[in-house]
Amino acid sequence: MKKLFVGCSAVILAGALVGATACGGGVGGNNYSIPGKYTAATNEELAAELSKIDMEGLLGDPTAEDYSLGISFGAKLREAGLSASVDVEGMRFDISTEESLEANYDILIRQDSLAGAGSYKAEMNLEANGLEQLGAYLPTGETTNDMSVYNDADYLYVKQNKPMKNPLGVTLPETFKVSFNEIIGDAFGEDVDMFPDEKVPAVPDTGVDSGDDDLFGDQIIGGVIENGITAESVDEVLFFLNNTMGCQVQMDNSDGLKLKLSASEKTVWALINMFLQQESFAPGTVADGLEDYLTISYKNFKFDFYVDIGSDGLLREVSIDFDVDAHFALHVPEDPEDPESLSGDMIAVTGDFVLRGGLGAEIKKVQVKLPAELQNYPVLDETSIMIPSFGY
Repeated sequence: MKKLFVGCSAVILAGALVGATACGGGVGGNNYSIPGKYTAATNEELAAELSKIDMEGLLGDPTAEDYSLGISFGAKLREAGLSASVDVEGMRFDISTEESLEANYDILIRQDSLAGAGSYKAEMNLEANGLEQLGAYLPTGETTNDMSVYNDADYLYVKQNKPMKNPLGVTLPETFKVSFNEIIGDAFGEDVDMFPDEKVPAVPDTGVDSGDDDLFGDQIIGGVIENGITAESVDEVLFFLNNTMGCQVQMDNSDGLKLKLSASEKTVWALINMFLQQESFAPGTVADGLEDYLTISYKNFKFDFYVDIGSDGLLREVSIDFDVDAHFALHVPEDPEDPESLSGDMIAVTGDFVLRGGLGAEIKKVQVKLPAELQNYPVLDETSIMIPSFGY
């Protein structure tokens, strides 16, 4: 189990160093920023601070008989929405969506047990007009979920505090449970033992291809996990973040080590281009030269990734804080290779996008009490999911 935690620690810290490429104070609040006096640091200063971190102790000593690890997760979408007008060869339709979400979850890990409890609430409203011109259908209306969620080492348990609502009329039992073997096994094609007896490899398989391309920094993460934090690895990480991804890295070492990675508008384009490269779109297509057809302007842009490690070498908190308000326009001509020869667009999309909120995990003492009735929850299977017939 110790090696499992060492691997987790390495992934957390290495992922923090490249975290903004995935983009992607206080868990559960309205502001997920971690306060600090952040300043830009040289590669040497950052390498010196990171080298002080003991990967094996980042999450404590899992070999201790009384070991316990408490993690409090939180996520909140204060505002999320998309509105767009789409014109396809002269046929226009409009689409809009508004979403909100709030989730909190505490999990307690001990030597031979695992327990978690929390809540999940989400609302979404989807509207669309004009799709019938294209012979298309989109289920519109309100979707709501209000659930209490629990887990032990074997099952994820769900209790609906209110009946779920969605435009399709799909319903789930009031209470149910799903095994982790089914959840994770379906995804990876194998059974999963949360507390295996056999040794876990000290260096997890990152699935990194041996080729030269490193689109999302996977090879950098793999290198940090395998070789540890070195001046060379820090140089590689910072070069990747600053030059390739357009991110700014700052730190505060007044009380332990706090890292702040701030994405930029350049990061968005870097991610778009990486996705297009990964999908191997052919040269000369619209996707290959998307920047010629897509424009994005921002009223607000903030996407910050934080890591807080205490002076005792223990991880304290990880969080992401975001506030993005953007307008976008996509115009695709009928002949992408000769766009100036045509007066009209084959596809024209204009719209606005907003995303405000955050998510995070804080290492702290938590108390998790699982209700006794969880053992009576039925196993979720295909027969317990009600899907209305639409006559086709």
